[in-house]
Amino acid sequence: MQERTLMKRRNHLLAVALSAILVSVAGCGGGDDNTSNLTDEQLKKSIANGLTKGITSTTTTVRTVAENSKAVGEVNDLRERIQSRSLTATKAAGDSFQFTDGSGGGDFNPADILEVVNDIIEKSTVTKSGNSYTIDPDESTICSDPDMTAQEIQQCTDLLEDMIVVVKVNDVSGDQVTAATTQFQYKNATFVETDFTPTTAYYQVNLAGTKRLLTDINNMAPAEDKFPVPEIMQGSLRIAADVPNDNSATVTLSIPDAIRLKTDDELDLSLAATNTMASLSADASTNRLDLEVGLNAVSALFPDEDAAGTFPVEFSLQALTGKFSVIDQGDDLQITGLGFDTVKLRVDNTEALSLQLDKLDAVLDASGANAFVRIGKKLNFEMSTTNVRSYLDDSGSPTDTSSASVGAPAGTEIAEADSEGNRLKVTAGGPLDIAITESGTAPIHLSVQKDQCFDTAPDFGPMQIITCPAAQ
Repeated sequence: MQERTLMKRRNHLLAVALSAILVSVAGCGGGDDNTSNLTDEQLKKSIANGLTKGITSTTTTVRTVAENSKAVGEVNDLRERIQSRSLTATKAAGDSFQFTDGSGGGDFNPADILEVVNDIIEKSTVTKSGNSYTIDPDESTICSDPDMTAQEIQQCTDLLEDMIVVVKVNDVSGDQVTAATTQFQYKNATFVETDFTPTTAYYQVNLAGTKRLLTDINNMAPAEDKFPVPEIMQGSLRIAADVPNDNSATVTLSIPDAIRLKTDDELDLSLAATNTMASLSADASTNRLDLEVGLNAVSALFPDEDAAGTFPVEFSLQALTGKFSVIDQGDDLQITGLGFDTVKLRVDNTEALSLQLDKLDAVLDASGANAFVRIGKKLNFEMSTTNVRSYLDDSGSPTDTSSASVGAPAGTEIAEADSEGNRLKVTAGGPLDIAITESGTAPIHLSVQKDQCFDTAPDFGPMQIITCPAAQ
């Protein structure tokens, strides 16, 4: 897909539309009209505050817990050791547990978004009917940018003329709105609905309404800025924040209505409805962090091509579940019910990848000098691959195959045996069984018993059972 930078002047139209979507964020519920003394400026300020609280409080709390957690630090150390051996393989997951001060290019900075949002909120007119307000963006002011061409100004004006934000105020305290429901509409279709109370907020994108907006944006855009709008856009995606106090926060991503996105001959993606696609909770007072995932059925079909021509690629997942909890003042990482059911990748109608992980319970204990993992529910992982059309490894043969399995009974403990973390020891339970086969290489089969050690990367060769290093 061609890379685009939305905030470039030539993409100003789309940037304005996306900013306007964020402006709509506000609240929840119903109630009597108690807004008689509320001014337009107080309403606008309250909407902006309702947007910012859920984002900034959650981000700050999660960062605090992650930076104070020894268990998260141990995960980062492990990631860095793996990354040093295979940077490319770990690039996608490189920042999974990284929370920095904003200096990195990949950091999330709400202020960048909020600056645009606040500007849009200020440049609008408000009409009132009972406790309902209609916010109409002032396109003549918003679109008057000296760096925009006359055509861009006209396109911006045409777009914003068909947008309104409808806010139902549900509760007021003094001169502030404390609860409200908002619908952001384009040509009478709601494409974003939002909600806030003093401690909660949700932001939901309705894809059918969004399609109408994107279609018109695309029709207005010059040829070089056009982008593919899916022919089918169904379902909804919601992000919700719960911030009961300054020390704790939860943010949850869910799919209230099953999603389907289909582009012309490019992609057909389906995601089943789920209450907890991903949920992240943090409590800075106890250094506790919880990450829960709960994907139901997912499928994706898209074309690819090589020198021999085009072929279909299909991904499917029956379910992905699990919970990761940083506990014991940040010293332990507890894994509960982690598993994925029947992950398949088919290339040119032939199975290229299969993954299975039975639901696993385990704890990573980083409280001592050497971290260890205790398996609470048996470990059973299986993987098999076939390099169909050299899709998984373009330098390999299409007939290359591989398989891997890892198993261990409940009660097995695996500890670091040296400071480098490459050598591990089964300190309780066992055996830990590891089997790896790859085309063109000798198979590996280890059955590591209690009090035995194994090296996961001896001079970057195959892992093997070794004499345990002297105690450190």
